[in-house]
Amino acid sequence: MLIHRGKVLREAVDRYCKKYGAPITRIAKKAGYDQSTIYRHFDKDDLSYPVLLKYGKAMEHDFSEEFPEMADFFSFERPVAKVEDVRMSNEECMEQLNYYQKKYIELLEKHNQMLTNRLTIYEKSLDDTTEKNP
Repeated sequence: MLIHRGKVLREAVDRYCKKYGAPITRIAKKAGYDQSTIYRHFDKDDLSYPVLLKYGKAMEHDFSEEFPEMADFFSFERPVAKVEDVRMSNEECMEQLNYYQKKYIELLEKHNQMLTNRLTIYEKSLDDTTEKNP
């Protein structure tokens, strides 16, 4: 059974974006493609190995894990990050800042809810003990 290579690419891109808060357009750009091209690549079931290799290098992902036959054609070396690769535009920085700020606030709200629940349980246990021992 053939594996849909575009879907595998999509899954890897989604994991990368979620992990690093990066927009898909940045991955496409680092791989040498534009935004519309990456979406067309997601739809291709027979996406070529050289294309997968470019995306793999852009995300530091080894697609030979999903497609062992790729290892026969290419050698994978983790690229050393260059200063130019790390630089982001102001818009990208703000997107990333907003992403992590939102995550932080969500975690704080969950933590506060947990503390409130624990306090309620504790107060109830105190009430129960005072009712038993007047």
